[in-house]
Amino acid sequence: MKLSQRKIISEFVAKNKSVVSLTLLSAFLSSLGSVLLPLSIGTYYEIAFGDTSGKSQLLQRFGLEIHHLHAFYLFFIGLTVLKGITSWLEIQGMRIIEERLTHHLRSMLFHAQLNHQFSAFQSKSTGKYLLRYSSDMMAIQYYLSKGIIKSVSDILFLITAFGLLISLNQRLSIALISIFTASALIMVVLSKLQEKPNEKRRNARSSAIGFIEQRLHAFATIKVFNRVHPEEIKFEKRNNELYQSAIAFHRISALNKSIPQVIFFLAIGVMLYMAAPASIGEHSAKGSLLVFILMLLYMQSAYRRLLRVPSLLNAGTTSFRNLLALLNMDHETMHAASGSKELQNHIRIDIQSLQFHFEPNKPLIQIAHAEFRQGMTYRITGASGSGKSTLLKLFLKLYHPEPGQIFVGGVDITELGAHDLRRLITAASEDYPLLGKTIFEAISYSRKASKREDVAQMLIKLGLANAQDAEQYIDRKIKSHGSDLSSGERRMLIFARALLTRKPIIVLDEPFLGLNSIHEQIIAEQLMLLKPNHLIILVSKEIPANLHIDQTIQL
Repeated sequence: MKLSQRKIISEFVAKNKSVVSLTLLSAFLSSLGSVLLPLSIGTYYEIAFGDTSGKSQLLQRFGLEIHHLHAFYLFFIGLTVLKGITSWLEIQGMRIIEERLTHHLRSMLFHAQLNHQFSAFQSKSTGKYLLRYSSDMMAIQYYLSKGIIKSVSDILFLITAFGLLISLNQRLSIALISIFTASALIMVVLSKLQEKPNEKRRNARSSAIGFIEQRLHAFATIKVFNRVHPEEIKFEKRNNELYQSAIAFHRISALNKSIPQVIFFLAIGVMLYMAAPASIGEHSAKGSLLVFILMLLYMQSAYRRLLRVPSLLNAGTTSFRNLLALLNMDHETMHAASGSKELQNHIRIDIQSLQFHFEPNKPLIQIAHAEFRQGMTYRITGASGSGKSTLLKLFLKLYHPEPGQIFVGGVDITELGAHDLRRLITAASEDYPLLGKTIFEAISYSRKASKREDVAQMLIKLGLANAQDAEQYIDRKIKSHGSDLSSGERRMLIFARALLTRKPIIVLDEPFLGLNSIHEQIIAEQLMLLKPNHLIILVSKEIPANLHIDQTIQL
């Protein structure tokens, strides 16, 4: 089932209804406290100085009648404490909701990304994936916390406030409501106008981030081939696009932020005009007008927040659209009816009428028929770009044949779950870099402490360590993907990782490239020892003398 914005939000709110309800209630009570505290000062003036301007009449609408200073002090202190508690609960609740939502989305997104089909993953740069964890996550946080929860609280508060004002003076209240409604419609229109510039700005930023990630990854290439200036020119083009789109976005955003201030003072001007002695009685002007202006001051923050809600919702919707595009991409089928256990006794691969292409009508691989059997070693050869490494990826179900069929253990690969299939096949290739902070983590299929002895013995067997320093060697820290290792050592560790999985089918992509003759012979010896119980397929330009190849397949 495809995920949707509404489904994600509704399921999250239902799962966290207690904290959402408490936060909503706290936000509403905190807003009321912000009104009641200043209004109570009017009551203090009436009690302490005998003021008769009517400053306390709105407080009385809440049913609060205070006639003594002692009672006022108790009320004021109690209300201050309540305001502090509700403010803390609101802020803490909002942060909890935001962090829980992003925690949930990060897990969903990472799970989805790791389960995407390999070809789908390759269609986007890593930088674009990383963008989903930055600005989009924040926009989605605000979509729920400020765009929905806080706005519901503000709406409830404004309804309560307008209800009280209507009970004091319907004429002024209707004028206020008309101004607020008209301004809200203007802000909705501005928000719609902001939608396309916002999306254009995000796309430009995504492009810039992807470009930076790719170029920094190729830092050595840029240095060696004097590509600094050309790459700066390319980046400047993207940087200018980001700048121009951001300016276009902020042009409308500035209106969104400035118009509420104009509307606020316009509302005050209208009330001053309507409350003039020529319009209503002097007593009414003295009482209702002052209360209305005070209430308008208190309502200003809530109303300005509501005017920004359409922009928050639009930004959140754009971010959700980006997120859902990733979450709803086709996933691999990890497990299927045909599992891997039944195939352990039928170690073989068969190819029938196989074709594969990256570009339409331009087949990269065409194989009418080929067989790979247990107990034999196969070598795949061909010109550069003939699809040798791609064929190994087809065996691993990273790509899918179109048309044609690949059978593993007599079962069509399309009927096998990707996870089940890869329980049978291990690979050694620079295309699958080392992953871990230490050598042990990088090459051990299981990182349990009980596996340390197996790893140490494998490294000794491959000549990477001796019995005395093996324990120390496996705890050696390495940089990301083993980038601080020599190419030969890294390739040997990739080979060690493949053997430690103890899977019956072994595919190797240029396993001898960059190795000295000693390590070439060691790998060849290990493959010959494994040969009777394994199916071995390798792509290699050079073959050591002590490695016997049973069949060569030319692409």
